[in-house]
Amino acid sequence: MIIFIFILCFSFLVIAHEFGHFLLAKKSGVKVEEFGIGFPPKIIGKKIGDTIYSINAIPIGGFVRILGEEGGETENPKSFSNKSLGQKISILAAGVIANLIIAGLIFSVLFTVGFPLDVSEEMTLKVGEKSQIVIASIEKGSPARIAGLKIGDIVTKVTDSTGKETSLVRLVDFQKVVGENKTKLITLDVIRKDKALQIEAVPRVSYNKASGSLGISLMELVYSRYSFPRSIYEGFKHVLILAGDMFSGLFMAMRNWFIEGEAPEVSGPIGIASLSVQMAQIGWRYFFNFLAFLSTNLAIVNILPLPALDGGRIILAIAEKIRKKPFPFKMVAAINGIGLILLLLLSFLIALKDMVRLNTLSFLFK
Repeated sequence: MIIFIFILCFSFLVIAHEFGHFLLAKKSGVKVEEFGIGFPPKIIGKKIGDTIYSINAIPIGGFVRILGEEGGETENPKSFSNKSLGQKISILAAGVIANLIIAGLIFSVLFTVGFPLDVSEEMTLKVGEKSQIVIASIEKGSPARIAGLKIGDIVTKVTDSTGKETSLVRLVDFQKVVGENKTKLITLDVIRKDKALQIEAVPRVSYNKASGSLGISLMELVYSRYSFPRSIYEGFKHVLILAGDMFSGLFMAMRNWFIEGEAPEVSGPIGIASLSVQMAQIGWRYFFNFLAFLSTNLAIVNILPLPALDGGRIILAIAEKIRKKPFPFKMVAAINGIGLILLLLLSFLIALKDMVRLNTLSFLFK
């Protein structure tokens, strides 16, 4: 059920992206040949005006076919190829803008009802703020899994092997107690769906650095809540900050890859679906937070100057303007075709990596 919801939400983001292109193309007087939900083979389609609106058999995402987008049709006044550079860029960038707007709206709603912000890296909290220590993931076969801890549990207190109790104010409090009690029995006070529980566990000595001696990753969360007008401002500001962080992270990942030879850690659809399952298990706020993050990520990826992506098409349009004539149709089709094949191959390799890392697709059937 959770996977179905993820596919539905991800498809919504892709369709919204394509609808952005559709809307600006129509506004600019460009003929939209088809707007499809899902991918072919076609189940049903109806032509309204110049456009075929279709529902297709593969129920993931959608697409828009714009006359002349791949080149050619330069004599047709309704062709993309026959429009000004400004109109071309607005049409190509419209999908990215649509995804950023959706992310901003989701964040705005979350800030209105109470938005969970991870403050694990923050040195200090604002006056009056109280954080919650929440379990975000649990390693298979770990002491935490054996003890019965679950994703979404809020850890409020730890009692060490001598009976000393530590109420958790910050994440470092938890890390300190666990670090001092490896191989010793500790008791964790947790809240699970408003129910208070006590769970005993034994931190291990040998462990993966990412998941620690208990085999869990934690988030230190603070709920930020604002009035509705302020939430809109905070929501869209958060999108801009997030987009900036993504660009910065991407730049650093590429730098490390080419200069230091460290391959970047990336996730494909399978990894993303797995993460969405974890977020849904923690709570609906976290799932929609993740969805807004995904919408922003979709925008950032598409604006990259790579063939077959919106950013690459914008670069191509600018290059055509500089050379004062369009590139040959076959050349444009070949560039975008090769770019698409390389992107699909990269996606396939990332998916294989995710399947190995996640023990194939077992998480789908939990």
